[in-house]
Amino acid sequence: MAQRKTILILGGGHAGISLSKRLCSQLNPEKYTVLLINTRPFSIWYPAMVRIVTKYDSEIEGRAYLPYDKMFKEGMGKVVVGEVCSIRKNEDMEVGGKVVLKTGEEICFDVLVLAMGSIRRGPFSFGNTLEEMETQIREQRKAVKAARRIVLFGGGAVAIEYAGEIKDAYPRIPAKFRDMVESDLRARGVGFMLGDVVESFTKTSVTCRSGKEVTADIVIQCNGSQPNTQILHLLDPKTLTSSGHVRVTPHLQLSDHRDIFALGDIIDYPEQKQAGKVHDQAAIVANNISCFLEGIDKGFREYRGSYEILVLTNGKNGGSSYFGLLGGWSFGAGKSRNLLIPFARRLVGLLD
Repeated sequence: MAQRKTILILGGGHAGISLSKRLCSQLNPEKYTVLLINTRPFSIWYPAMVRIVTKYDSEIEGRAYLPYDKMFKEGMGKVVVGEVCSIRKNEDMEVGGKVVLKTGEEICFDVLVLAMGSIRRGPFSFGNTLEEMETQIREQRKAVKAARRIVLFGGGAVAIEYAGEIKDAYPRIPAKFRDMVESDLRARGVGFMLGDVVESFTKTSVTCRSGKEVTADIVIQCNGSQPNTQILHLLDPKTLTSSGHVRVTPHLQLSDHRDIFALGDIIDYPEQKQAGKVHDQAAIVANNISCFLEGIDKGFREYRGSYEILVLTNGKNGGSSYFGLLGGWSFGAGKSRNLLIPFARRLVGLLD
């Protein structure tokens, strides 16, 4: 029997999981094997973490950590826990190569998929073990509980949802879309400083470009994340934009490396970076990998973007949504109640 070809996926977040599931359902297991490499033995469902780092909640405690052990049927795929330190292409062949783990282990690939996601900041910058994470979460909960004045800097979804969770957990704490979300949060006592930029910060204060300094009992960094793509500088710096995103063709393929595909937060594509975009991207990449492996050039599909949908929680019972038009309370509240944890658990084969 001919040796099976390996599709190697770097990153075990929502993008990597969604793609690996699709590939395992589409490819012949006698001809191909899917390997997924992640630095943790589990995935983190980040939409739930704003609540988890704020206060203990028995309904979701421990359920946002998604182990991989039930994700693949036997023989259809495998998860490797490790940290990739370099990517090496085959010098004597047009395609294929290997990745080198921090342990020195080398894993060969015929097709490589980049799905490393983003590097999180602030209270969401977790360690790689469950013990480290639980320690960080306990410390963050303790700090929030003790604080009477909290500054969240960053004006995106994370800061907005974090403010709602804090007001749910600790209503005593004083504290958009656009006007509607801002109005909802102002009604709950959350203050805003708009039109300024944080230049520096400590654990208890922020200094703005205008010179204004704001003090608090705790400062929480919520100003976005950065693509987790540093390793690609070693492979080919030309694959990255100045912001660190991966340049891809409409086939979600690297133009100079046709055996490497990318999806998720790391790609350079003009749309919001959201888990909701991954479904369509994974379908495109899975199809195109199949065509690449089978030599069917005319079967490649192009990614044309997804609808912009934004659903923001505001504590456990409120929320706002954007779907072309400003949405209402009921759409946002659906996410607020369970933070989509049941969906995430089903994706990795957890049926509870």
